[in-house]
Amino acid sequence: MVSRGAKGQRGRGERLTVGGDRTLIGFGASYKPSKSLNFDIGYTHVFVNDSDINQSSTTAGALKGNFEGSVDIVGLQFGWEF
Repeated sequence: MVSRGAKGQRGRGERLTVGGDRTLIGFGASYKPSKSLNFDIGYTHVFVNDSDINQSSTTAGALKGNFEGSVDIVGLQFGWEF
């Protein structure tokens, strides 16, 4: 799975995934030990490209800099059919 983020959105504040492009890579697995029981696990890593920020406000001052980041997401699921 690959996703590209939005750039240039104004008025939403600075957030990790809004300020720069991002790429997601994910995978998962399932294990079914019996007819009525299953276990699932998934993992996603989000790569966020470095982004520059340069904002100024008459009331809040100036915000200048550069940021980078990444996110790791793990999901677990247990299923039981009856």
